Amino acid sequence: MQSKNNKVQIISTSGIFKDKASFFLLIEFICGILIVIYTSLWLIDYLLQGFWILWLLVPLSVYSCLYLFTFSITFIAFLLLRLVNKIYTPKEGIFERNSKDWKFWRYRYWITYLPLWSVRALPLPWLDIAIYRIFGVKLGRNVCIYDGWVDPEFITIGDHTMTSLNTIIHSHLIYNDKLIIQRVEIGRNCIIGPQTIVSPGTILEEGTILGANSITKIGQFLEGGKIHVGVPVSKSFPIMSIEETEDKLAKLGVEQYKNKQEGKNQEEKK
Repeated sequence: MQSKNNKVQIISTSGIFKDKASFFLLIEFICGILIVIYTSLWLIDYLLQGFWILWLLVPLSVYSCLYLFTFSITFIAFLLLRLVNKIYTPKEGIFERNSKDWKFWRYRYWITYLPLWSVRALPLPWLDIAIYRIFGVKLGRNVCIYDGWVDPEFITIGDHTMTSLNTIIHSHLIYNDKLIIQRVEIGRNCIIGPQTIVSPGTILEEGTILGANSITKIGQFLEGGKIHVGVPVSKSFPIMSIEETEDKLAKLGVEQYKNKQEGKNQEEKK
């Protein structure tokens, strides 16, 4: 907490207390809790009546309540998102702070935040794929999204593409007083390495590999069939088969041996 002009301000790293748009998150949370409590009343009633054998169902009930809570807030978020998008259609561009586009982006962000956070905490990895699709993200077949963050709008990921741990795929970026929203397109058979950041407007062609710890620039185009690395991405290497890699290493080994021998011969002559 921080005191300023005799007023107490609450500071939160997530910004929940400072952003009024997070009221959507509170609505979803309260509704989800009420639904879970209502559906669990029968079990609570039987337990209070002395049916102690039903205590065996408590662990299963708790586990079921976690899924029920996630599905409930996802459904509520879906309805809220449809309503907000009908009032004002999301669009790409560069927007000023406190503009209408900025305000409605904040609404969309907080509406989708809690369901995505909840589903990533559940032990079924395919559920987040389903919820991302519900929110409008275009995901192909056999897409793998590990622990990381993918914005829930203006994202397209092709078939058989895989992200790694701690990756961030952003279709939005806040820079000073500007909000940048641009569609991200990731082609088929791509690999996004660990600890990488894909910036708004990035396009990855089919078969692209984004190397570990790399960051793309806004609107950057990455050619397919290559490995791209750098902060920001500035270097590219061809993708080679195992046989090609082994041949190259063998040739490098021979060349290094020849260079060492030439160095020794020159030293002996001296």
